Amino acid sequence: MFDSAAAADGSHKLLSTHREAMPTAALLPGEYLVNAAYGLSNLTKKIKVESGRSIEETFVLNTGGLKLAAVLANGEALPQEGVHFDILSDEEDQFGNRHKILGDAKPGLVIRLNAGAYHIVSLYGDANATVRVDVTVEPGKLTEATVKHAASKVTFKLVQGAGGEALADTQWSILTKSGDVVKENAGALPTHILAAGSYAVVARHGGASYSRSFDVGMGEAKQIEVVMDEGPASPETLRAITNPPPPPTASDEDASGTPAQAETGMGFGGDAPKGSGLLVNPGALLHPRAP
Repeated sequence: MFDSAAAADGSHKLLSTHREAMPTAALLPGEYLVNAAYGLSNLTKKIKVESGRSIEETFVLNTGGLKLAAVLANGEALPQEGVHFDILSDEEDQFGNRHKILGDAKPGLVIRLNAGAYHIVSLYGDANATVRVDVTVEPGKLTEATVKHAASKVTFKLVQGAGGEALADTQWSILTKSGDVVKENAGALPTHILAAGSYAVVARHGGASYSRSFDVGMGEAKQIEVVMDEGPASPETLRAITNPPPPPTASDEDASGTPAQAETGMGFGGDAPKGSGLLVNPGALLHPRAP
């Protein structure tokens, strides 16, 4: 319960807090702001207390439940401790930003929200395995949203020769096919969850840089071995990885009229994994039901 008069900074003074379902409070005559909250669902009303009169005010919350889960695109369950959700507003401001309703929401818990539309961001691991979906919470119902990730666990090691021991004091940079840095780390055996796609990794050790391109599929844990005996990466190779040329447009043709070839000099060694039939953002399955 708050004082209805706002302070200079626009805030309202908190007068009392009650946790009963039907609280009773003795108040001096005047106007008050009363907020009723159930989970993240809430409703605020202004009430007027008059001398010698008792009033009874009923708050009807437009509340629904949301239960989140995450799986791989093949339906395999993901470890709950490795998945985090952010619940954002459906509306965007003039800069395209959304208001965060709840950060780091855990899977498997029922989250009580005002009925309406929300934008969910699901992160698997600590890199780029992110899926965004929109869900609608209905009043008086539980909506179960299962987010599907196309990602895998990847471990990196720098070795002197093929099959050798991982070298410590190595700095790592993982980049996408377009040259964007996904993750940087240091150590002998860094491990990250990466979204399905094509990547390059640069390992820096002893003043030299070594690189390798690789593909990530769905749910296939792999180890990427960078071999020093194959020689350090040339400046041209590093430039092709960190600052690749833009992809060709439909009008990019050579003098003979043949369309230009894409990704020349990229050094990524092939296209995205074939045969998976997966999208990077497969979306979510929604199952509303009565609580």
